[in-house]
Amino acid sequence: MMPAKPAILLLMPDAHLRDIYIERFERSGWEAEAGNNLTDAERRAVQLHPKILLIHYALLDNVKTTFKHLRSLPTLQKTLIVVMDKQLPKAVVNELLAAGADEIVLTAHQTPQELIASLIPDAGRQ
Repeated sequence: MMPAKPAILLLMPDAHLRDIYIERFERSGWEAEAGNNLTDAERRAVQLHPKILLIHYALLDNVKTTFKHLRSLPTLQKTLIVVMDKQLPKAVVNELLAAGADEIVLTAHQTPQELIASLIPDAGRQ
């Protein structure tokens, strides 16, 4: 029996870019799914048990409350939570890390393939 593929759940407002990331992760041997919002992500996480939750910063309202809630969910406690955006001020990056984000990815500096390559080694959190 083959081991299950690692899974990633993506929350991105841009459907075209989201599809590119999904296709690239799948080519790298991952099971990749997209959610439309945080509520949708919670439901999908119950079935998917993602190793990575990749959230676009535009989908975060209240950073502290959101991360406190995400980290309280049993299905996401071992999940690497990565926040992405084209660019973020240093104060926002610090706020995200203090709130519980594991990684911040600035996509203006990375292609989708570079982002995936940077995440995969860190995705083995158990």
